[in-house]
Amino acid sequence: SMNCAWSAEDIDLILETLQKENVRITFFMVGDWVEKYSEAVKKIADAGHEYQIVKSTGGILSMKSFRKELHFHLPTRRGLVNITGDVQEAVTQSGVKEGLVLVNAMNITASVFINDDESGLHQDYEKWLEGLAPEKPYSQYRHNGYEDNADAHLKRTVMGRETVVAITGGRLDFGTWEQIFYYEFDGKRDKRVLIKIIGE
Repeated sequence: SMNCAWSAEDIDLILETLQKENVRITFFMVGDWVEKYSEAVKKIADAGHEYQIVKSTGGILSMKSFRKELHFHLPTRRGLVNITGDVQEAVTQSGVKEGLVLVNAMNITASVFINDDESGLHQDYEKWLEGLAPEKPYSQYRHNGYEDNADAHLKRTVMGRETVVAITGGRLDFGTWEQIFYYEFDGKRDKRVLIKIIGE
């Protein structure tokens, strides 16, 4: 991110370094910096980098950051939990009206994903995942020794670690029927989900 503390010479040095490393990035700029250093902005664009202009308050970027954890301890080995309401509550608490929210499982035997909240589909997930990576016999997996959760690691790999949702007008900007789920594959222990929100 950039504000008026950056000079045009600073940008030349940064662009030179990025070119050497063959890296493309997005610059976030305060509006008054863009007006003051229009030639530097042109160099950024000519070098193939993107830039976004953000509002400022007293010279400080107005973008907010908010972090919250959800805690789980399911009584069963596997289970699905609709956490859409929890995520929306975090968005409301953050005060962010326009931005993005990242929701990710913080344990490697659980997933967070988006789909329909329909019981038949949930049963299909269970049958499909058990076909791909059956829990038993435990001896079929080299990972199983002190633990018996190799199948849980594989199921998490298939269903994914996280999801990102746009925030518009302070609300989760979903498509039709979309909901956020926590999927537990190795329950009966404490687990966490991270919610990270950025925006303004």
